[in-house]
Amino acid sequence: MIAKHLHHHLVALGLAIVGLGAAAASLSPDLVASMRAKPGATQRVIVRTVARPVAADTAMPARLGGRVTRVFTAYPGYAAQLTAASIYRIAARANVVRLSLDRPVAAANRKLPKGGVCGPWDYAARAVGADLAWGAGDSGAGIGVAVIDTGVAPNADVPVAAFVDLVSGRAQPYDDNGHGTHVAGIVAGNGTLSGGPAGPFLGMAPGARIVAVKALDGAASGYASTVIAAIDWCIANRAAYNLRVVNLSLGQGVGESYKDDPLCQACERAVAAGLVVVAAAGNAGDGYGGIVSPGNDPAVITVGAAKTMGTALRSDDCLAGYSSRGPTYIDNLAKPDVLAPGNRAVSLRAPGSTLDARCPGNRVLPYAYGGADNEARYFVLSGSSMAAPVVSGICALVLSSRPDLGPNAVKAAVMLSAQRIGGYDAVRGVTTSEYDWMSQGAGYVNAIGAVKAAGMLRADDGTVDGDGDAPAGWGSDDIQGECVLWGNSVLWGNSVLVAKMPWALRTVHWDGSVLWGDGAPWTASVGPGADAVQSTSVLWGNRPSRRTSSMSVLTNGE
Repeated sequence: MIAKHLHHHLVALGLAIVGLGAAAASLSPDLVASMRAKPGATQRVIVRTVARPVAADTAMPARLGGRVTRVFTAYPGYAAQLTAASIYRIAARANVVRLSLDRPVAAANRKLPKGGVCGPWDYAARAVGADLAWGAGDSGAGIGVAVIDTGVAPNADVPVAAFVDLVSGRAQPYDDNGHGTHVAGIVAGNGTLSGGPAGPFLGMAPGARIVAVKALDGAASGYASTVIAAIDWCIANRAAYNLRVVNLSLGQGVGESYKDDPLCQACERAVAAGLVVVAAAGNAGDGYGGIVSPGNDPAVITVGAAKTMGTALRSDDCLAGYSSRGPTYIDNLAKPDVLAPGNRAVSLRAPGSTLDARCPGNRVLPYAYGGADNEARYFVLSGSSMAAPVVSGICALVLSSRPDLGPNAVKAAVMLSAQRIGGYDAVRGVTTSEYDWMSQGAGYVNAIGAVKAAGMLRADDGTVDGDGDAPAGWGSDDIQGECVLWGNSVLWGNSVLVAKMPWALRTVHWDGSVLWGDGAPWTASVGPGADAVQSTSVLWGNRPSRRTSSMSVLTNGE
């Protein structure tokens, strides 16, 4: 009896019983914490196996009183509901690499635009120079962009090339939340409902093809395992729809290193399969260290939100105060990668959806764009959720110009053409000529610059063509009357621009003795191959929100 009591006590504490000591190391820290907090509860778990699980693997949870909820394809493993005792039994199997908490997905519409709808125009496309790319003949034509979100409601602006429902299994496109429809319009809205190609509300790549994969329900809630299954579907079906870009306007709290996080690892598999993965940075911009997963993974393009200030000029654009900043929790990596317009974004409305019912004041009335009837077709939302699809659309523009480029080269073109900006810094309470790297990454995206930069890249190794001088056409572009320089960290001639890891172009080193409040705690070092130096002291103790395990669609505002 004493031994039995001791056994249950150890399991409840999330510790290893005799003979399972090695297995305990295979559990993610947040899973162990959840087991300690709820010792008798069944846990939702993602089990990572050495190779794709076989029948013997997926049969074991049922024998131990649990059940398998989903078996993955590209990601080696499965999701299950397990008791604490069975978690350790499964962790002890030789072919099991790791068990992670299947983190919940929940809506995060905490703040929405103040003061009603915006004016009659949405300036995001012009502010980033997407209209110049259209004029040069690049519209994203033929490029498939997967929007993994709450679905897409049928509409004339975004014909859906394919729809997959991993939540309810329905065959026809729908969006019971409204978030995914808004995101899809930012990527590829063709403006039909606002007057056609000359209308005010066009997406970044109006020629791109949207593939809607519904992984979140009407409340924008679900689990990481469903998002992983959506990514798996994109990998398996990329050829059928010419899928080249995956947009993830969602995120979860960082509970473990990106090297172990199942969602991050699923994204890395997508990149290895040739898909550009774009993820939102998050909306926890009240301090540093708020980047969410999978935006904390170096393989993805992580996007923070900027404000256009209601004009097409770039000179007045600035960082949105809510946009999450780096470094990443646990790994201390430099993020975000870039900023893009995300505040008061006008895109498609999903009539009758959760957001539509909750926020009727966010509807854009037809008079604002010369609509012929009284039905509002468009909607206003803010957040890094809206910034990410701007970059997904730009990636489609790049790929329609250079379909031979891989994800790493596309990421390099986007980052190296970005323009560093400054403005009011809400965290530091000062106006700065240039935001730090942890706030804006490489800078504010430049669509026409990214397209032209991509033209200078070689598909094989990512080096710049040229003999040491700037190629013709490189240097600046006139975006809405402003001369925009194309980045300041380009290596010319035969120097390797991308190699296989474009994120190594700029690596940060953190002096752990420097506190956040006294200026610039980070210094940047440019050069391929450098490694990030982790901090000697972690400053997360008074920021518990950075450690939360919840996942949310990243809609926010100010």
